[in-house]
Amino acid sequence: MKSIEINPKNAETFYHCGIALQALNFEEQACLSYGQAVVIDPTHSKAFYNLGNSQFNLKQYELAVVSYEKSADLDKYNFN
Repeated sequence: MKSIEINPKNAETFYHCGIALQALNFEEQACLSYGQAVVIDPTHSKAFYNLGNSQFNLKQYELAVVSYEKSADLDKYNFN
């Protein structure tokens, strides 16, 4: 993706890439993209939430719970 080449340290770019991949049912690739987003910005609650969704869809339930909990901890007042 061109935007990742231009700015590989932008969590939002990886987050939106994950959304697109997830919409296309590329759950494993979406997990990687969301994972990169939270490495860059460990406070990105929506990336953690969507990571949990992809993990859940891949039947990685224990990992999904961890991601959901992290999302909730980061955004207690606006949990997805």
